[in-house]
Amino acid sequence: MLAQAERIDRYCFLPKAPLHLNSRKQTSGLLLLNSLSLDAPLVAISWQHLASRVLAVPISWNEICLLFLSTWLAYAGDRLLDSLQQVAHQTELPRHRFAVKYRRILLLLWIGLFLLTTTLALITVELSELIPASFLVLGIAFYFLLCFLFPRYARIIIPRELVVSGVFVATVLFFPLVHVKVTDLFPLACSLASVLWLLAFMNCLGISCWEQKEDRFAGERTLATTYPALCRWYPALIVVAAVCFGFLLTRSESTLLRPLFVGAFACVILLELIHQAKISPRLKPVLADLSLLAPWISCLLS
Repeated sequence: MLAQAERIDRYCFLPKAPLHLNSRKQTSGLLLLNSLSLDAPLVAISWQHLASRVLAVPISWNEICLLFLSTWLAYAGDRLLDSLQQVAHQTELPRHRFAVKYRRILLLLWIGLFLLTTTLALITVELSELIPASFLVLGIAFYFLLCFLFPRYARIIIPRELVVSGVFVATVLFFPLVHVKVTDLFPLACSLASVLWLLAFMNCLGISCWEQKEDRFAGERTLATTYPALCRWYPALIVVAAVCFGFLLTRSESTLLRPLFVGAFACVILLELIHQAKISPRLKPVLADLSLLAPWISCLLS
């Protein structure tokens, strides 16, 4: 059993610190979830369902599948591009080492799922929805190309954290907003988008702070490597976000938004706990991603 646990550790690139067997298995599972780029798609479809409940619009099976697949393609594609630039840099981040080690398999899988996603979109999505979705995809692809060709400048001019959080929320809300037919729901949609964007940005910024040393060693450009002082200010930013959500919660009269604010408040508190916790920085990103499920869970329980 111990030999098997050690093999799992090597597979997921865990530090060789002594851990209990159950702890090792749980840690390996969490890191494998992140290395396979599955945590972000799970959050994406949960937020899509959250948006459909708040805006009272239906979401079809193909829209759920397309969101899951497109999110995976974006995150896995970004890591594949990073792996091409990190051959000379031995990064210590588990997901990047996973992408470097299994680059060929991931590339073949990425191509296959890209073709599947394209086929599914062409067959099931109406042209009026497909055109704006195509512009969104082209915009993401153009940004990836800029980052690949000019990695030192593209991510300084357009910080990755802003792009990732903005594109993530835009992708999540794409189909729910397409189905919105009542203009009175526009303020509600704006509130929803603002809350989700802030949570996504705080998540991205936290990950940048926790991985600052590894990113600097690998030559990555993030807000944390460009502006190191942000790491000291991150807890204060979380407190500000928590105060804002707490204020909105006490002032909101909308039965649709109150569960969202409760979940958002819980999410930023979880981010603060993760930031302060004395655990491996390699575990913090996946735990932070899972904390983004809090708004969805709050709305389910309401």
